[in-house]
Amino acid sequence: MPEREVSPMETPDPQEMETEIGFAIAALGVPLLSGCILLFVTSFAPILAISVVTVIVSSVLLAIDAGRLGNIDLKGQKRESALLLFFGICAMWIIGYPFAFFRRKHFGGPNLGIPSILIALFFVGAPILRAILVPPSLPACNSREVVQLLEQVIRSTPAGTKARSVDGHREVSYDKSMGRRLGQCDAHTDGGNIVVNYIVQWRDRAKGQYEVRIPPPELPSCTSREVVQLLEQIIRSTPTGTKARSVDGHREVNYDKSMGRRLGQCVMHTDVADIVINFLVQWRDRDKGQFEIQIKQ
Repeated sequence: MPEREVSPMETPDPQEMETEIGFAIAALGVPLLSGCILLFVTSFAPILAISVVTVIVSSVLLAIDAGRLGNIDLKGQKRESALLLFFGICAMWIIGYPFAFFRRKHFGGPNLGIPSILIALFFVGAPILRAILVPPSLPACNSREVVQLLEQVIRSTPAGTKARSVDGHREVSYDKSMGRRLGQCDAHTDGGNIVVNYIVQWRDRAKGQYEVRIPPPELPSCTSREVVQLLEQIIRSTPTGTKARSVDGHREVNYDKSMGRRLGQCVMHTDVADIVINFLVQWRDRDKGQFEIQIKQ
């Protein structure tokens, strides 16, 4: 833009002044909008991305505004170039950003220095303000940080070392009062898929620290598919079981959680009669998730 001399008695064109101040107003609006967004963002990666974009965009807008104003102010003094101003704002935004607005008043523009300081403080302090006003929320079971931490926990277990991949992360329940989420995922191994239950809970809520752990495996119920299949194999391996036409009516009679033992019943149908079979499901090695079934006489 060619430089022109401004006479003290000259009245600026209102339309031209409105055009020239447009970039400055936009530069005020960008960090103000970003600060409002940061009040609702908790993850580090989005916070970093929003901050970087805000610094660059606001620096570009102020550099364009400075370029339109020129380097020589109303008193004839030479001011910083637009390029130098751009790099200065990017290098130290919290200082360079308000400085660009105070620079404008030397060119006869509106004094926006004070609003720029307030907006800069709001933008920088938005994450801190959110931490004070809004307590940290427990990450979801399928959030990236939980998934990464869970895979480390799974890979540290004997069964997890055999897993080819882990996916299908989902949330089963959320107890907000207890600060605990229950999730499930699928571990794919050469022997089949294993459903893994895991818990996400607070370790220190005030510090925003949480933990991901895998609870001890639950003993399969008497009506679960793995119990029904294994039980039928055991029944058909007995002399009486070889004559069975079918086995059904599986139900659970009792569950002693402290002992890790379930008592169940089923009905074996033969050509002679229907026989009620009592069976026991109990742990063989709980740490490895191995259980056994015994038929009671």
